[in-house]
Amino acid sequence: MNSVPRAALRLVLCGLAALLLAGCGSKQKVSSVKGTLTKGGKPLGGTTPKGPRPPGTEEAAQGVQMRFYVYNEGKRPSSDPNAKGVEAVESYTAEVKPDGTFTVPGRTGKGIPAGKYLVVVRQIEAPKGESEFAPGAAKTDKLKGAFSEEKSPIVVEITGDTDSLKIDLDEHAKSAPH
Repeated sequence: MNSVPRAALRLVLCGLAALLLAGCGSKQKVSSVKGTLTKGGKPLGGTTPKGPRPPGTEEAAQGVQMRFYVYNEGKRPSSDPNAKGVEAVESYTAEVKPDGTFTVPGRTGKGIPAGKYLVVVRQIEAPKGESEFAPGAAKTDKLKGAFSEEKSPIVVEITGDTDSLKIDLDEHAKSAPH
């Protein structure tokens, strides 16, 4: 009688081992993404406000928002959070410094999955004392929505372990369909 429970135990253990091994191979490759953001060859990084800042944010640019949206089958996200019938699109925020350099740390800080991305950029001029993320702040985009979710012509392919991108908004504006 002891042989039946042992056989069942072996079967369960083998099944668990197979599941664990199958799960180990399904990790998606992530790439460390960094680069420079320019407009007319000059860094587009906003300005660093004067005065005390929260720890760890000393070099964060104010007024420049940059997001990388997964660009599957050419589906664009909506800039309107209340839009009906629009699918949610996974995205990653870039950290843009005043000198125009940026990194895209992803969810874990190690990068973002390989693939195609639509890049959205805004340069917000928020009123003094107001966050550039406040409702309606997108209306103060100095780029006039040219690189918004609906209009951005910037599509990049992330492929390697480290991808270094050079994004000049004027160059992409020239290639945008009018």
